[in-house]
Amino acid sequence: MSLDGKSPPVIKTYVRRKRTIQSVRESLDLGKNGYEHRFRGRTGPSIRVTEGGIGRIHETLLAAASGVCGNVFTPKLGVDFDSAQEAFDFYNMHSWEIGFGIRYGRSYINTSGYTSRLDIECACSGVDNRTNRARTIRTGCAAMIRLHRTDDDGWYISRVHMQHNHAMSVGCGEKRQWRSHSRIDPLTRELIQNLRMNNVSITKVWSIVSGVHGSPYSAPFRKQDVRSVCAAIAHESMDGDMRKTLEVFAHLRRQDDSFVYEIDVDDMGRLRSLFWCDGYSRLQYGAFGDAVTFDTTYRTNLYNMPFGIFVGVNNHFQSIIFGGIFLREETIQAFEWAFRTFIAVMGDRPPSTILTDQCHQMKVAISSTMPGTKHRWCKWHVLRKAKEYIGRSYSKHETFKQEFHGLVSEMMPVPEFERRWDELMTKHNLRTNKYLQRAYHYRAMWAKPFFSKIFCAGMTSTQRSESANHMLKGYVRRSSPMHHFIGQFERLLADRRSEEAREEHATEKVTRPMRFGFPIEQHANTIYTRNIFSKFSNQLFLSGSMVIAYEDDRGSYIVKDPSVKLASSDSFLVRLSPDLRECTCSCGHFDHCGMLCAHLLKVFVHHNVHEIPDSCVLNRWRRGVNPALLIDSGPYSSRGIATSGVMRNAVHVAAVNVIGEAAGLFGGLAVVSRHLEAAAEELRAPKPCYDTLKEEKHMAADGTLFLSPSRIKPKGRPASKRLKSAAESNRRGRYSNKK
Repeated sequence: MSLDGKSPPVIKTYVRRKRTIQSVRESLDLGKNGYEHRFRGRTGPSIRVTEGGIGRIHETLLAAASGVCGNVFTPKLGVDFDSAQEAFDFYNMHSWEIGFGIRYGRSYINTSGYTSRLDIECACSGVDNRTNRARTIRTGCAAMIRLHRTDDDGWYISRVHMQHNHAMSVGCGEKRQWRSHSRIDPLTRELIQNLRMNNVSITKVWSIVSGVHGSPYSAPFRKQDVRSVCAAIAHESMDGDMRKTLEVFAHLRRQDDSFVYEIDVDDMGRLRSLFWCDGYSRLQYGAFGDAVTFDTTYRTNLYNMPFGIFVGVNNHFQSIIFGGIFLREETIQAFEWAFRTFIAVMGDRPPSTILTDQCHQMKVAISSTMPGTKHRWCKWHVLRKAKEYIGRSYSKHETFKQEFHGLVSEMMPVPEFERRWDELMTKHNLRTNKYLQRAYHYRAMWAKPFFSKIFCAGMTSTQRSESANHMLKGYVRRSSPMHHFIGQFERLLADRRSEEAREEHATEKVTRPMRFGFPIEQHANTIYTRNIFSKFSNQLFLSGSMVIAYEDDRGSYIVKDPSVKLASSDSFLVRLSPDLRECTCSCGHFDHCGMLCAHLLKVFVHHNVHEIPDSCVLNRWRRGVNPALLIDSGPYSSRGIATSGVMRNAVHVAAVNVIGEAAGLFGGLAVVSRHLEAAAEELRAPKPCYDTLKEEKHMAADGTLFLSPSRIKPKGRPASKRLKSAAESNRRGRYSNKK
């Protein structure tokens, strides 16, 4: 007989647990004063592991299926549980049926750290004595259950109080407002954390996790709970940021011996600059580091520090990232440290050309640290400012826009550029425009005609850096801690390198059709990568409409392009040596991009040249010249994946198989649940606690002690983290003043 006088249901499909209700009842050691025995000095595990039994919740559900009327979960004296969590879940299900919430109350822990008593109370229990809080749910409700330990380290109910002094909640929506009925399990919390790490908004996170449960109405938690978990995750992520950053670097260094990071601190010992680069990028720089773009317009991080990124282009004409750097300030000294560090890490080999924006401090730093490097400005910034400062002529006159873009973007002789500029200014009455006067004064820094003898690998702006920054926004959320930023930056690198591998595979395995059938086209197909061959084919196509107007026996040719409207710039001088070791064209396309122009190809086809001369093939555009693809190291190598991912996947598959087998057996899931909880108890280890109020000092690999950088708190949140010009910043205010 049970304590309520009813016979328990007879269930033959499982084995009853060894500890019966009668033995639990006998263990209720009530003293004269009604106090239970506390097992002073006792030690033992926090849960009871039974063999062949089922959990109390499962047992109660089976009893309800046998025809028990009324509430399914009712706490009674003597009911035992394997763990305190099981008792909490049992009482929580009872509270859901009745319409209230619960929470943990007082507990007793002896000198050995063994919990021998635990109260689980109504969420309205107690009284809120705080005078500065007007709202409270505390009503002094006495409803509760008290748990004590059994002889075999289980738990049993030793006291029950069922009466409440407040109204009960009605309906699922109201009941779910109680915290105990809106809990997020650890697996869902891990999913939320992964989504937030990948810059997924809270609204989308809620849609995803609620969709797993069918709909927002059937989810066992609220959107507010998801928001609270996201806030807790963000707070945890910010704690010990510098320590976690060094741990990330140490992890990357263990996986990649060539990984390098450099730290610069100020006089107060605070982090001022941080540069890092892995071995893959250093190898790529050795092959493709002749032209680099550098941009610092990205500030999405916890400290509002500008983030600089060094970007180049590989043999597939894809953007590649050489390294990243945090700068606390954009001064000449900061940029000098950045460029010196970058060159030193890359083997003391500065790039031939570097493209930046019109930053004066950056220009001075480049001239002092890389005197032999050609420095040019970003054409994109110049064109954007032209639209802002020229005004009506740019916006309303379509002919001016076309002429201006053609003038600054086409390759032409410098005298031709200067003559056409003068004509354009006179035509549209812009000679007095101060912005255009300044732009013309610095024309050698940005106009394409001045790039004819400067190799830029096809780049004339920092747009590749801007594109990399734009991609990074999809990986890093606003106000990210530094360690999270670096981790997501590594994810970006992994995705970019996956694209490189895909293009390498397509170059080697995919057959490309010939458009013209010339022998020189067949040869280009065998030496160039797929994307470079596509550019070669376009130039070969353009050469078909050109005409050789003059040639002599000394290897000089005049090639005319009928598509050029101006007669003064439609002729190009091509010179070939007898052995084809020197091949030049006045258009300067090869010097600028390292690819053959249509004028040279016209002469080659005219003389039936079957193969491209070696002097006209830049090694950086050839197949198989990327040395980084030949290594198998780093965090995303096959070795790293084998050591970190395969084992996790194997354990995951094994766990899924066990759950599948247990689902087909009566009581199988309860057995799996208990063993998993026991395994978690064994694996669970005390974690170090860090005081978030104290400022930690950290040590880099070279022994440098440093503090985290000062966090600059801007007034309000800007609409975009990209640094804006004055006109962009004032545009909103100008429109808002209109009445």
